[in-house]
Parts: sequence; structure tokens; C-alpha cells
Amino acid sequence: MSMFPPKTGRLSLVFKLLALKPRLYPLYAETVIISALVRLCLLNGKYNFPRHSAKSEGSVPSRTVLNNVVLAVTRIAKYTPWRCLCYEQSLTTQVMLARRNIHSTLFLGVSHDSHDKLIAHAWLQVKEEVLMGDGDLSRFCIVATFP
Repeated sequence: MSMFPPKTGRLSLVFKLLALKPRLYPLYAETVIISALVRLCLLNGKYNFPRHSAKSEGSVPSRTVLNNVVLAVTRIAKYTPWRCLCYEQSLTTQVMLARRNIHSTLFLGVSHDSHDKLIAHAWLQVKEEVLMGDGDLSRFCIVATFP
């Protein structure tokens, strides 16, 4: 019997998750819970975007906090059994940032791919910086924003 973890199956998923940075385990747990809640709300059609009060300016985002939240969402998205693409990842990140009193804006855009099919994309910005869903965003026509 080998002392090394199996390479396939559910146990390998557990070992991959345990290989993530231990200091971020609470953030990973929060990401899983919020991602699942976001997905359930989207499936039920009852998602309300996080709202910030007009009086509040929000806190100045720390580079470490922003990086850790983005890292947690992108890593956990690989392992969730539910759909967690750009839209769900951006919503999850927006909720997590709102919990930390950091204002962000969700952008929804559409474009055509090389086969002339309509494609949609979502990305999240804090101030002028794109946190989630980066890439060639100039080709997308913005159809909605959610501050």
C-alpha cells in the first residue's frame, strides 16, 4: 500500500484542496459558501446585487485583501460541482468584497466570436482595476453595470 494520495477520484480532490495555503482556509470556506448561495439564488431567479449606502464611500482596498479574495474565488471555482464561470465568479467576488466594505462594479458585456456567435462575459472592477474576468474586454459592448 502506497503512502502517497491516489491520483484520481474524490480523495484526490480532498488532497488538492488541502494543498492550498492553510492560512487562507477560512477564506476558502467563505468562498464555497457564498459561491453556492450565489448559484442557488441565480437558479431561483432571486438574486439581489449587493448595495452600498450612498453615504458610505467604502474602505480603501488593501492589495493583499483584493489578491486573497480573487485567489480564493478562482481556485475554489475549479473544484465546485456547480457552474462557476465568469458571471458566478464575479458575483461571488462582489459579495465577498461588499462584506469587507469594498465597493466594486460588475460589468456585463456581449460580443461576437470568430464564428459570429453571440457571447457574453462578466467582469468585476474596483475603481479602474479589473479583478475578475480580465482579458480583451475592449471587444465587448457593455450592456449593464451593477455598482
